[in-house]
Amino acid sequence: MASARVISWTAYSEESQAAADEAAIAGVARQISAQVGASTTVYHSETDYGSSAENRKTIQTHNSIRSEVFLKGLKVKKLPKEGKNFGSSASLDTDELTSLYRFKLAEIQKKVSELEVRAEKNLLNKQFEESAKLLNEISSTSQPYASIIEEMSLYTPVDASMGLKTRAAQIQDALVNDMRSVSISVEPAPASVIKLKNDEKLNIELIASHKSSALAGFTFLVEHNGKTLAEATTNSSGKASVQIAASKITTPPYEVTITPRIPLNIRKSAAIGSLKYSLQIEKPACYLKLSCSEEKNICVAIMDNISKSFGNVIESSEVAPTTVLIQAKPTRTLNQLTSYSISLSLSKGGLQCQREKTGTGRTREEAIANAIKKMELDQCQASLKICQ
Repeated sequence: MASARVISWTAYSEESQAAADEAAIAGVARQISAQVGASTTVYHSETDYGSSAENRKTIQTHNSIRSEVFLKGLKVKKLPKEGKNFGSSASLDTDELTSLYRFKLAEIQKKVSELEVRAEKNLLNKQFEESAKLLNEISSTSQPYASIIEEMSLYTPVDASMGLKTRAAQIQDALVNDMRSVSISVEPAPASVIKLKNDEKLNIELIASHKSSALAGFTFLVEHNGKTLAEATTNSSGKASVQIAASKITTPPYEVTITPRIPLNIRKSAAIGSLKYSLQIEKPACYLKLSCSEEKNICVAIMDNISKSFGNVIESSEVAPTTVLIQAKPTRTLNQLTSYSISLSLSKGGLQCQREKTGTGRTREEAIANAIKKMELDQCQASLKICQ
């Protein structure tokens, strides 16, 4: 019934030809499960299933009867009917079936090895960011390998020699050890508080070195509240300059962090932290009269949006009014949340500015407020001279 290369099974059923086919296929599947279960060299992936491993393997085999991979190599032959019995013979060439798996494994191994060579070369050239990036690529490229091996083991015994051969862990250790020799200095040094006017800029000079030698191509990210405001890469002298307009820092806390563009796990292992600047920004006053007939939280959302880009909003009855007109059209509802297409129109002194966004909420008012928070009102503010 079975050989080292071909597994076959013949079955009969009084019910139908389809039932005979199913029985023949199931017979092949049971033999595969028995062969693999009896092997003493079954490969175990890094995931530990404990005593349920064999049961899980058997269940997976039966569940694979209708899988695309299983059917790819399966041949089902209709047999002549014997009385009331429908007959069927199923056979599977395991070499043919597993050839695709072997090809995929070889492709992953090749890509991983190539990435490792590039990662080591970049590490040798002190291109730490690129080396770390390649290590991440190795991780994502390697990820399918274990599941391919495990699925392959459903059809033929495999052993540990087929495991992925990788030096990624050693390369990462070497990267971390080398980065411990990186030094970073800044001018000015982060003070307790740096005072700036809204139209001024924060000027920062960065210097990166490795074992007292200039470190070129080392990139820093400048962030505020998780948003990247700028990035700077050191030149051949290991120097980089950053200018951040105070007007870009629109919401408290008024802090700027400077961080090397290196994955967090590697930075932590190499004991490289972030630099933080605390700022005191003198924001201008925005005298505003808003004619808004919507719910209060919607009107407040508009004022908050304006204050983000201009400064402190102060309600005043002495300035010309800015009129608000909102149209909200529901588009879809899911799990008690409704999405609306929101149109916001601001008009003042015969001029008009319109913005559109999608907002989602449990109520119309909540959806509108959420949409307004995402709108860019800088140009509206400038063209209508909303703030006086």
